[in-house]
Amino acid sequence: MFVDHKCLYLPDPDPINNAQCRDPKTSVVEVTPAKLEGTWYVNYGFNPDYDCFACQELSFAFNNTDAHKPIWYNAYYDIINVKGNLQWNDVVMTGTQSTPGILSLSGQNNGFDNNQEWYITALDENVLMAYYCGTLMTWKFEGLLIMTKSKTISTEEIQSLERVMFGMDFKLSDLCKLNPS
Repeated sequence: MFVDHKCLYLPDPDPINNAQCRDPKTSVVEVTPAKLEGTWYVNYGFNPDYDCFACQELSFAFNNTDAHKPIWYNAYYDIINVKGNLQWNDVVMTGTQSTPGILSLSGQNNGFDNNQEWYITALDENVLMAYYCGTLMTWKFEGLLIMTKSKTISTEEIQSLERVMFGMDFKLSDLCKLNPS
């Protein structure tokens, strides 16, 4: 109804959906399939509309059979719907890494065309931090996610990430804290 038939429209964006994208290109790190692939659990998020769901699993895979969109991304998360019931949403996007550390992803989110640029700013065997900026019709949004493979994050890992966040004008106190365990 929104996209194909253009008979419904999104409301004008509020401040969180009218974001000016930051430029974290100097903070990106090398991304290899071996490091990024698998399931990641969200520990912290920035955007209250897109990142602060109580339980989230994000997965990445590399598909060598599709040269045009070799990256597969899946977000699986819970929300409380308008009837007050727990509901699990699933978003699948595909894309490329044309610049090292920057992923261009596209797909549909609840029926809306969605395009996002992900900037991987930290990546090791347990920790992934990514800044993203995207568009959904007339809305422009941004977010920052701190994820782990083990569902927990150490104080030392957080302190290391805070230095990178500071360079992108984020503070840990700007983020919602989640409990993936």
